[in-house]
Amino acid sequence: QGHGMAVEGTLHVNGVDALERNRLLMTKCGYVEQYELFIGTMTVKEHLIFQAMLRLKASISDSDRRARVEEVLWTMDLEKCQNTIIGVPGKLKGISGGELKRLTFASVILNDPKLLIVDEPTSGLDSHLAKSVVNIMKKLTDEGKTMITVIHQPTLEIYSSLDMISLLVNGKQAYFGDRTDTMEFFASSLQRPCPPNYNPAEYYLTQLSSNTNNGFVGKCIETFQHSSYNKSMIETIHHMNKISTQKSATDEEPVELDFESGFPRQMKWLLWRAFKAGSRNPVQTTDLLLKLLFPALTISIIYFQSATMDTPQTVQNSNAIVQVVLMSICTSNSFVVLATLPNVMHVFIRERKRYLYNTPAFYISKLIADFPFFMTMPILFITIVYWSVGFAATFKLYFLFCFVGVLATLASVAFNHIFAAIMPSVDSAVSIALPFIETAMLFTGFMINNRSVPVYFKWFQYSTWYYYSYSAILLGIWKPVHNMTFCHSTDYCFQTGAQVLDFYAIPDKLGFDVTMLVVLIAAYHVATYILILIRLKRS
Repeated sequence: QGHGMAVEGTLHVNGVDALERNRLLMTKCGYVEQYELFIGTMTVKEHLIFQAMLRLKASISDSDRRARVEEVLWTMDLEKCQNTIIGVPGKLKGISGGELKRLTFASVILNDPKLLIVDEPTSGLDSHLAKSVVNIMKKLTDEGKTMITVIHQPTLEIYSSLDMISLLVNGKQAYFGDRTDTMEFFASSLQRPCPPNYNPAEYYLTQLSSNTNNGFVGKCIETFQHSSYNKSMIETIHHMNKISTQKSATDEEPVELDFESGFPRQMKWLLWRAFKAGSRNPVQTTDLLLKLLFPALTISIIYFQSATMDTPQTVQNSNAIVQVVLMSICTSNSFVVLATLPNVMHVFIRERKRYLYNTPAFYISKLIADFPFFMTMPILFITIVYWSVGFAATFKLYFLFCFVGVLATLASVAFNHIFAAIMPSVDSAVSIALPFIETAMLFTGFMINNRSVPVYFKWFQYSTWYYYSYSAILLGIWKPVHNMTFCHSTDYCFQTGAQVLDFYAIPDKLGFDVTMLVVLIAAYHVATYILILIRLKRS
């Protein structure tokens, strides 16, 4: 249903209602989408291996699956580019447009479906690429496959390669039958013969344009409904359904709505793909490293040895360093999620509907694959800054800083998963998440004293990772300090670390702060998972 029009009907595969048994479509039919979605950092062969490992029947061994991949690479003429990354248009150079289209077909024919439904295979392609796609389709039909395709304004060469055609106007059938009989139908039944040396497809589309020939369109639909072509088609359908029903009742294997692979296998291959794709993604590797290294070095130079306990400015400098470090590691890593997950979600939704893997396997594998990146980067950042600015040279404080920094990063990343998982694009995810990220930075206790936070904003402060991580690190820095030797006036400086904590209203609850960071990480991910399920159901 859509565009103000509702279409009703039945869908049968081998005499079985396929709308009630969606899995039947997955095994008997292959759907070649107009725009296939790929993980751009995977190679052609790796993509097909992943598909084969999860799509083919469980009874097939891994060696046979790999052999099937090699066979499909040869069939689709993809052997030369099998080790080339697929690429991302405009961002990451990869295979050509023609190879991309062949890879789309290759992905679908892995499980050898007998029927292929192809959505606008030549749209947006030049004549050369369009011809190569048609050659692929002819090659597959020569191998015994049935091809159903939607084509807008096909060239004469493409039109001539079709066996049967169906002309649809606003969802209604204007003609269905052999291509060679179409001219006779328009000439004899409608008195609209196609002129000589004219592309028949273009002529039919012009005649059936509802903008100019409303009366003729209605006549064409009605004429076809009462024509011998339609009667013959209905008789054929009834006959084939009868044969198929008898066959399916005796010979057809029962097909259940389930996945070909179990959860452990899904996890294995999702992790395999995630680690390979992530390690080649510059957003997660080199870009993130540069975005962290430059601020880390800058902070180290600006605050070099300024956190030593021998100047009156120590308190301000130390607390500022903690604030800047948390902002840097949390923001940089969060933007990795916002820049990658929206695109991954589109791939997930499409592959989930094809029953490649279930939702828990997808989400858990993604968290596991991302964890090394989001743990290593903040530790590297903190290590550079910590030993440069002059914090206490104790492993205990360094470990606490790193540990809390990693938890803060994971919490920030988890929070931004919520926006990245529900928004359709990177731009929309960033635009929605950014105000929340910037607001959360205000409630550490550095920008505004915790005693000054308005009551109606307390709930927001207590639900952010910045508040708990900042408090935990400051407790580690100032609680052990019992005497500030540089302070000689009680009116103008702090004498102990406890006074610093009291001034900033930092409660002595280190264990509680760490626990709350863990709770927030879990809560954000649970919320994200629920939203993914809702989006999947609505899509």
